[in-house]
Amino acid sequence: MIGRSGSGVGALLGTALLLAGSAAAQEPRDSLTEPALVEVQLGRIASQTLQVYRNGSDILLPLAAFLDMVEIRYQPTITGGIAATLQPSGLRLVIDPVDDSITFGRQRIPLGPEQRRRPDGELYLSSLVLGKILGIDFLVNWSELEIAVLNPSPLPLAKRLAREAARARGLNGGDGVEPELALGLERPRWNGLAIDYSILAPNRNPLSNGAFATSMGLDVLGGSFELGVSALGQGQSRTDASWTGVWRRSRWITQLRLGDGFSTGPRTRTVRGFSITNAPFLRPAVLGQATFAGRLGPGWQIEAYRGGRLIAFDSVNALGQFSIDAPIQYGENPVDFVAYGPFGEVREFQRTYRVVTDVLPNRRVEYGAALGACRTRECRSTANLDLRYGITPRLTIGSGMELFGRDSLPNLFHPYLSLSGTIANAWGVQLEGVSKAVLRGGLRFEPSTDLSVSAEFNHFATGVIAPILTPTGRRNQFTLESFLRPIQASTLYLSGSFDRIESTSGNNTSGR
Repeated sequence: MIGRSGSGVGALLGTALLLAGSAAAQEPRDSLTEPALVEVQLGRIASQTLQVYRNGSDILLPLAAFLDMVEIRYQPTITGGIAATLQPSGLRLVIDPVDDSITFGRQRIPLGPEQRRRPDGELYLSSLVLGKILGIDFLVNWSELEIAVLNPSPLPLAKRLAREAARARGLNGGDGVEPELALGLERPRWNGLAIDYSILAPNRNPLSNGAFATSMGLDVLGGSFELGVSALGQGQSRTDASWTGVWRRSRWITQLRLGDGFSTGPRTRTVRGFSITNAPFLRPAVLGQATFAGRLGPGWQIEAYRGGRLIAFDSVNALGQFSIDAPIQYGENPVDFVAYGPFGEVREFQRTYRVVTDVLPNRRVEYGAALGACRTRECRSTANLDLRYGITPRLTIGSGMELFGRDSLPNLFHPYLSLSGTIANAWGVQLEGVSKAVLRGGLRFEPSTDLSVSAEFNHFATGVIAPILTPTGRRNQFTLESFLRPIQASTLYLSGSFDRIESTSGNNTSGR
């Protein structure tokens, strides 16, 4: 009886041990991982202490904390997993703790039970799997309790810090080029001599049909003296001589010309006399600054580039709005914008700011005056006075008069008033009224260098005998022009124009 009882106890103990061994064999392998506090380093740009789990040569990282650290946006799922969007690729990453795979874009990456863990509701993921998804490598140093990301450049945090460093170098560093020697402006009484000439001798009758032109220049009395002789044909020639003085730093007089040259004002013509102005001899390319405004999401930053060079950047305010003051030049100013979201998002767009050539800087006053004999047969003498003022950084108003003296025909007197500039970044306007000549209005829409539409209407005065500023017999003219480049930065483009001219003798319409 005792032996049978001992035999039963032994059988019972054996069964218990067998069940225990079976239970141990069925226990998930992730229960064998070891928790540890380590310092996770992203190269030399950031570090943070995180709790990880050690599983042999692999480590399990707290996924939410790591994504926060590298600035990747994510959302928890209903099943306790994580869904994230990697920027700027836009690939969707979904990790479900009960699934045996990871959804990454259109891929399904197998996931074993030893590659994930969810203690206390927090999801941990294998560094091998995470490194494959993000394109990074982990180096583990257990003796120092350190985990290093060897190549953090693909991560949004690294990209943001690299952009900030590039901005500091590009905007604060300047060009870094200074002349070793700067010479002041010299005004010798007599210095230098330059001669330029050209001769045209055709095969037939080179003496009668030939042409020539020659010019000479030298410094005289602190200014520039020019002398030129050119052939007009049929044995006639023309001689031009002028002296020009330039005072760049003067406030009231910057240029004075005596002799042959061009008049001032919006419609220049050749004149023999004098002209005077305070307009700069070489106008600076940079006119000023223009404001580019818009709206993005909270936490965004935006950079402005022109010709591949960073010219400005800004961060949005609490309402997601941005405002960038970028330097602008005369002509077309295409500005490329690159916006970066707080989690690596990237948006690119372009805006064009067009500045007409007669716009002045804000609150600047310029004048010009000319008086002399006409160099053409249309008139005997001519005079003009022009005054312009930059009322805003976008708009310039102008006023003046033009006078033509004629021998047998009545003299012409044309006072005028003009307004030109831009009313928005993409909209340009030109208005001009010339007494007894023309009423002109123009509008141009150019949001980018790939699209532009312009329209102009002219109403010409009638009843003027032998007009000089307007075509003879023309009453109205409407012009419409368009340009479209369907593919950005390509050589393929579409352009068209439409003209309608009304004259005293009839109408004429043309297009192409």
